[in-house]
Amino acid sequence: MRILALTLLMLGLAAQAAPASKPAPASPPAQPAVDPGPTLPARSDVVSWSILKRIQVVQQNRVMVPRFDPVILALEGKVVKVQGFMLPLDMTEQQKHFILSSVSPSCPYCLPAGPEGLMEVVSPSAIRFSQDPVVVQGKLVLLHKNENGLLYKLVDGKATR
Repeated sequence: MRILALTLLMLGLAAQAAPASKPAPASPPAQPAVDPGPTLPARSDVVSWSILKRIQVVQQNRVMVPRFDPVILALEGKVVKVQGFMLPLDMTEQQKHFILSSVSPSCPYCLPAGPEGLMEVVSPSAIRFSQDPVVVQGKLVLLHKNENGLLYKLVDGKATR
């Protein structure tokens, strides 16, 4: 037993003292555990979620409220286009009231984005549900104090290209 331990020790020391040979081949990159699903294509004609994520949460009169970036404040009340993934609020194919998300839902029990990546959409006419990205146009409302935790609302929304 002592001989085996001594031999293993000597082999370990010899391996450390030996010059390095070829480096081991790089292992392939790790695959994500969950498929994140489709992503949003780059578009110059929509308000980017990277802009809508420019907020800070600050304490005001003992309440946490959002502080919107000046670029976002300039969009308030304007008709804008936003692209995202529909999170239906009804069990029908046609949606008049839904949540638009910056991230594809990958878990049916989880919200795919934080409040800065979600937008409530209210439409006078129904929009057909799709698992693919959609583009919606409407008037942007900033929700400065929303009890549901949302920051954005698109009113008079309509599907567009």
